[in-house]
Amino acid sequence: MKWIYILIIFLLITTTFFSAVSSLDELDQIQDQHENDFSVYLAIWGAQSFKPTYSMLTKIELFIGKDGTLVQDINVSIRSSISGSDLTSTTKTVSEIPSNNDWIEFDFPDISVTPGNTYYIIVKSEGGMWTHCYNWGYSNTNSYSNGKFYKSSNRGSSWSSFNSRDFCFKTYGESTGTSYTLAVNVVGSGAVVKNPNQGSYVAGSVVQLTANADAGWSFDHWSGDLTGSINPETVTMNGNKVVTAHFSEVPPEEYTLTVNVVGSGAVVKNPNQGSYVAGSVVQLTANADAGWSFDHWTGDLLGNYNPENIIMNDDKSVTAVFIESSSEDNDWDFWTNSPDIFSIPLGNVGIGTTSPVSKLEVDGMIHSTSNGYKFPDGTVQTTAYTGGNSDPSYLTLIRNSKGNYWEANGANLQAAIIDLQYTNGGTVWVGSDISLNSPLELRDNVIVDFEGHKVTLNGNFEFLFVTDTIFATVKNVIVAPTPTHSASIIKLSSIAGQSSRYNVFENIKILNTGPYDPVLGCLQHNFVAIHLEVGNAEVFFNTFRDFWIAGCNKGILLESGSSSTSFGNGNLFENIWMNGFVNAVHFDVAGVWGFNCNLFSNVKAQTTWYSEYGFRKITGNANNFDHCVIWDWFKANNPQYDWWIGPDAENTFICTHGGFYDLLDEGLNSNII
Repeated sequence: MKWIYILIIFLLITTTFFSAVSSLDELDQIQDQHENDFSVYLAIWGAQSFKPTYSMLTKIELFIGKDGTLVQDINVSIRSSISGSDLTSTTKTVSEIPSNNDWIEFDFPDISVTPGNTYYIIVKSEGGMWTHCYNWGYSNTNSYSNGKFYKSSNRGSSWSSFNSRDFCFKTYGESTGTSYTLAVNVVGSGAVVKNPNQGSYVAGSVVQLTANADAGWSFDHWSGDLTGSINPETVTMNGNKVVTAHFSEVPPEEYTLTVNVVGSGAVVKNPNQGSYVAGSVVQLTANADAGWSFDHWTGDLLGNYNPENIIMNDDKSVTAVFIESSSEDNDWDFWTNSPDIFSIPLGNVGIGTTSPVSKLEVDGMIHSTSNGYKFPDGTVQTTAYTGGNSDPSYLTLIRNSKGNYWEANGANLQAAIIDLQYTNGGTVWVGSDISLNSPLELRDNVIVDFEGHKVTLNGNFEFLFVTDTIFATVKNVIVAPTPTHSASIIKLSSIAGQSSRYNVFENIKILNTGPYDPVLGCLQHNFVAIHLEVGNAEVFFNTFRDFWIAGCNKGILLESGSSSTSFGNGNLFENIWMNGFVNAVHFDVAGVWGFNCNLFSNVKAQTTWYSEYGFRKITGNANNFDHCVIWDWFKANNPQYDWWIGPDAENTFICTHGGFYDLLDEGLNSNII
């Protein structure tokens, strides 16, 4: 009888022990990469799908925080279908959620799940707004391969998925069966990825191991409970496993340099080695024997510079060619045929240099007192370089050794731009503040860098008028219009049937020189800062980046008339800040042609007393507004809307962390995120 009691006690202890062990929560699925936050409030819900490997789901953790003042709780539930009913759920009060994101545990009644099936974490709250909300962290890099990021704007009635995003979450579970651990070690420099990545695995589970070598290393083989060199490879969890990935260092690639000589002389290599690591630079110096001179290089090195460098990115072969010096080189006939002719039959002449590499090389100024200079095409120039323009006001252009210009005069600036168009482009640097009496017209492949200097407009005209131009750039300039300026500052027009494409305008500051209006409480401003006017040709793929606009009538005007026959597509407006406007962004489209696939990124505007619409009558297809904000400080004096989406706007994606409670949406299919 005593043995029976002992056996019963032993069974009770054993059962209790294994019951306690089996009830421990095991980490199952995890995505812990945090890059951004998603706001959850009212109709805005978030969801994340996942695939468990345990048969029992016990709890989850979310990387979550809050903004502003909240009174409504946050609810988290599990579903087997994203639009289905809850399998289990739990709620946390506002006080249980920290202001700064942290891992928060949501422990709900355990539920049975099918390993490998898809389930959904649903997060919602019945109150708040975009400034008073819960923030659920997420990654932009598809960090979790077994699920997706979902978002609903209508309390779960419909959902949109984003394959490149995943919310931050951890799931825990337990299995009624046996589980095993998998330890991974590394020899060398690299890392191993486990898929799925878990603390333990149910017996019979299959885990994929992928070895990723660091730069300069390569994966060699597995050892331990996995052998061979197949990568990736799988291991079956039928016991506790230990696997080691071995990485070997990859020796740098090396190349040989062969040097040959034609004539009489030698070549010195520095450094002098049998082989060279890829990317090495070797200096070659050709030394001629007596009575000979170095002439040129052939093979993998061309030209006649001596010494010269060669980059070792392959096996190279170079030949140095020496020529025999003529006795006439040392017996110059200074007065050939006439005492007015200085003649050297062979060789190069240097003035101010002892090693000329051209027929005539001068270290210093050449001064022509009369008759000028004759060029290979037979033309003679007796004045300064004119850039192809006979107007004497342009005769102060200065051309540097790269074929570009340093220009400090407003009149000369246009001449330099025109001239560079005919030499396949180049850069004009503006070395001081200038003033303009007419619009500056750009040309293909020409870059104008004002280096932070100011341009004063001496009349009511555009600073830049751009038409029939591609690959032009204007940057680093401060523009000062007239006090009563009403013309556009930068205007791209295709009304005349000539397109403007691939141009760049960046780091531009537009001043407001208008008079102060005490009634409005700000400076008067009547001009358009950026004006795209589409006619019978396209205005495509232009970039406007880093603008600061101190007041304007319209910040960005996209205009297409009823007779237009082309589009204004693919333009980028990035990092644009404006203070005081009637319309920050205005779509003025009269016909069926318009503006599509344009990106407005980080466009921020502050209203004034007489602002009308912030973003007015947005039309077209697939225009994207990313982090665009209206600071509506004077809304009490203005009954209009901050955002007006026009009736023909279809598939216009607006991604902004600004307020949409002042929104007039007449669009066909606008997706507001």
